[in-house]
Amino acid sequence: MKAYNPSIEHLRFIFAVMVVFIHTYGRGGVSGEALVEGSLVTDVQGFFSHTLASVAVPGFFLLSGYLFFVHMQVWSWRGYEQSLRRRLITLLMPFVVWNVLKLITLIIPAMMANGWEGVAQVCHTYGGWRMWWDGNPDYPAPVLLATWFLRDLMVFCLLAPLVHWMVRKGAFALFALLMCCSLFGWWPTERVCSAHHLALFVLGATFSIRGRDMFACFSKFKGLSYLVGVLALVARVWYPCTLTSLLFILFGIVAICNFVCSHEPMFTRLLPTRYTQASMFIYLGHSLLVLSGVSWLLAHCVSFSGHVWMLLRYFMAPPLTIAILVILYQFLRKHLPIVLFVLLGRKYYDRVIRA
Repeated sequence: MKAYNPSIEHLRFIFAVMVVFIHTYGRGGVSGEALVEGSLVTDVQGFFSHTLASVAVPGFFLLSGYLFFVHMQVWSWRGYEQSLRRRLITLLMPFVVWNVLKLITLIIPAMMANGWEGVAQVCHTYGGWRMWWDGNPDYPAPVLLATWFLRDLMVFCLLAPLVHWMVRKGAFALFALLMCCSLFGWWPTERVCSAHHLALFVLGATFSIRGRDMFACFSKFKGLSYLVGVLALVARVWYPCTLTSLLFILFGIVAICNFVCSHEPMFTRLLPTRYTQASMFIYLGHSLLVLSGVSWLLAHCVSFSGHVWMLLRYFMAPPLTIAILVILYQFLRKHLPIVLFVLLGRKYYDRVIRA
């Protein structure tokens, strides 16, 4: 089995861009201008942010499961211990650091306005100690919304011994069971460690544990994945439900993987290393004031009302946000690589040092 496919870096960047679009939904208005349900703006934003981009985070889980087990076809507790130690740096440390940074951005203005009562109010709003798990008032997530992915991924990594044993016993049976649980609602939680996210992690893990090249397997169904992916997208738009959503997520991810792998030289030219290496920095950094700041700036610099202008600001915000984060990443990479170690974990720091 091919241990690593260079297209993985391109996929990570594409998924990170999609996540930025997810969090751009509802933005683009100027003062006093709000989204109207059922309008052109909400339909267009919903299509890009809620439909097309819905494959992004499940795609991250698929790649994570595949890479976690890529060298663990035969179970080894020593190898598992080493993997967990690496995840303490690559997952737990960024999880803590980014949430602390977000907490600081909330506490400072609250303290300046109301003193310690403001701090207490921030802690109350975000659920006290639950701010590290699911206390966010906007979504069952930590204080920095985007880090719920790291939270769930750490839980899935802890379940690795059970996943490995069940996959060795039943190949794709665990994946099928989890998809059924998601389809019929047989799961204790919906937004925390959800069944379909665990299913995608298990799917990636299954290919690695069984010693199969996931991308080579996907390529055998290239034409079918494109056809079913498009049909599932149409079904998802016209009849949104759990079934059409799961079908589009599954076949959409396979179709994207096939397209990127089939056009790898093109993506290598379009997405050089300086972009793809910043994928996780984009994923975590956009929700820490950057996207909000860019949206605020656009609302003041392009302050025209109307649907066309709202859509223009909506489509301008993600690329500007990504450009700022890529530039910042390159600055840190060149001048302060130790900061990348703190923000993103050892593997990113090692990559910077080797470069």
